[in-house]
Amino acid sequence: MKSKASYKNFSALISLAGILALQNCSYLPEEQLVSDVLAVYETRKYIEITTNSGEFSKTGFVFYPGGLVDPHAYIEPLSRFAVSGIGHKVVIVKMPGNLAILDSKQGAYMFEDFPDVHRWVIGGHSLGGTAACSAVKKYPGYFEGLVLLAAYPAKSTDLSEWNGAVLSIRGEFDNVLEPGIIEERASLLPDSTSYKIITGGNHALFGKYGAQKEDGQASVSFTDHTRETVKLIQELFNDHDWD
Repeated sequence: MKSKASYKNFSALISLAGILALQNCSYLPEEQLVSDVLAVYETRKYIEITTNSGEFSKTGFVFYPGGLVDPHAYIEPLSRFAVSGIGHKVVIVKMPGNLAILDSKQGAYMFEDFPDVHRWVIGGHSLGGTAACSAVKKYPGYFEGLVLLAAYPAKSTDLSEWNGAVLSIRGEFDNVLEPGIIEERASLLPDSTSYKIITGGNHALFGKYGAQKEDGQASVSFTDHTRETVKLIQELFNDHDWD
């Protein structure tokens, strides 16, 4: 059963999440602000963001968090995508030990919970994106598209023949990614993959959990970084008529 929680003032939940996650998480969420037109539901397996009106695109977005990042750190940025276009249902998957690479199939277990969603796009940040690639490899027919945020496929994950749409986004000052790794792994993704760089962006700003070790200094705000990310993902949805 899903339970509804108010995320307008998230500070109390952040404190609780911090206590529970200290053993398995290096990056805890900052306060998450969510529009009044959205509802956030949480289960043991995922966090669902949906419109209060019940009207949303029939294409849902399932998301894998970055390695050792608390999944709650993505509520605010992904809520901004949830209100873009005609509205989207977003599902942030909770991973064992906050590491998506421990179970890349996790996001494929929940689709029966959302019968009103007819198509799914999967995405992930950093190691979460690598795990999302693995999920597509294992279940290529489940997903219409793949969104990689500062992420790339593992060497063993060849998606070059997959017929889904792929969007790869990274920040200009991302120092967490190995230099040249996106270009090196491009042969493992479809030729039609769209590559975008957020000017002034870095690695950590795809979530809202503060600075990340060894990351570059961003020259844009979290708000501007999120706005550009949402715009690019929404353009992907528009280009493929997923609304």
